Amino acid sequence: AARGLLNWDQSTLAKRAGIARATVIDFESGKRTPSRRTTTSLRTCLEAEGVRFIAEGGEEGCVVFRKQ
Repeated sequence: AARGLLNWDQSTLAKRAGIARATVIDFESGKRTPSRRTTTSLRTCLEAEGVRFIAEGGEEGCVVFRKQ
C-alpha cells in the first residue's frame, strides 16, 4: 500500500531502498519475511517520501501519506 501511495513500481522502491527488486517481489507476494535491516531500509525510504505507518485498534500495516 505504501508503494502505491507514491505511485512507485517495485523497481523504484528497490532502487531507492538499496535492496534487490527480487526482495520486494518476494516480500509483497508473501514468499519470505524480510530481515530487520531490509524492513528498516524500506521504512526509512518510504517515510522520507511522506508515508507514515500507523497502528489503530491493535491493527498493523496501516499507512497514510502526508505531502511534505
